[in-house]
Order: sequence, then C-alpha cells, then structure tokens
Amino acid sequence: MADDSGSETPEFLCVTMYAEDIAPLRAYYHDALGLLIDYEQPGQLVAMPNVCAHDPSEGPAGTMRLYFLVDDVAAFAATAQRRGAQGIVAIDGLGNPAWHSTDPSGNSGHVLTRLPQAN
Repeated sequence: MADDSGSETPEFLCVTMYAEDIAPLRAYYHDALGLLIDYEQPGQLVAMPNVCAHDPSEGPAGTMRLYFLVDDVAAFAATAQRRGAQGIVAIDGLGNPAWHSTDPSGNSGHVLTRLPQAN
C-alpha cells in the first residue's frame, strides 16, 4: 500500500521491549492476557509472535524496538529522510537492506525488507 507521496506504508511486524527483569512481562502477557508463548529462553520471550520481551543485552532497559516490513527499504528510507526522520540503511542478518532509526523517546525503529512468500 502506498501513501499520498507514493511511498510504501510499512507493515507492523513486532515490538521488542527491553527490561532488567522480563518475569513481570511474562506474567502480564502470558499469565494475565493469555497470549501463547511462541519462544522462550533465559532473558528472552516471544509471545503471539508480535510482542517480545528481552533482557538489556540488545537494548537499554525501558526502551522498545519496533519492527516493520516494506518491499523497498531504500525508497522508504529516502521518503522518511525527506520527511525529517534520520536513520541509516544497513545490511541485516539475512543480507537484506534494513533502515534503522531512533524516535524522540529513545525507542529504535527497524524497517526490514519483506521477504518473498514461499510457494
């Protein structure tokens, strides 16, 4: 889907919350809200799979990392920069372009390349 400037609107993928202790997040999202746990290991929890909790080994406690998908990261990054959002395009762990930015509250946003669907 394109917005009024012709740039693709990113699709929400997931949010990762960073906390010193993820046990209260597990209790809230799993025990209280009933979200299924898709993946769990010490310091990391994935529920639903759009809500993730992680210890501060990958991000500062009290912040979040939001993930989005687009088909053309370079085009998205150019539009975002033209609109005033600063960020960088880098290669992600799968070898695809990804755009990284930080919002005014210190949360990081990552726009990843949407991978083709397998047939």
